[in-house]
Amino acid sequence: TTLINDGAKQVILDFSEVAFVASTGLRMILKTAQRLKDESGILRICGVNDTVTEVFKMTGFDTILAIFDTREEALDGLS
Repeated sequence: TTLINDGAKQVILDFSEVAFVASTGLRMILKTAQRLKDESGILRICGVNDTVTEVFKMTGFDTILAIFDTREEALDGLS
């Protein structure tokens, strides 16, 4: 939120040290993605483990969010 308030339009969330994500975390990710979209920004996620990937698939997040294997892949194409 602070980054977006300070004018960030491109945000990457690195999940490489995240073991799991609960519903509160999912809501925050969705709100962040929507806010960035409303401000012509972009949210990308990278480094997601198998457990979080399964949660993203069950909730449909994998179809609405840009998810990349590595930080480098997430950065590719951003200015």
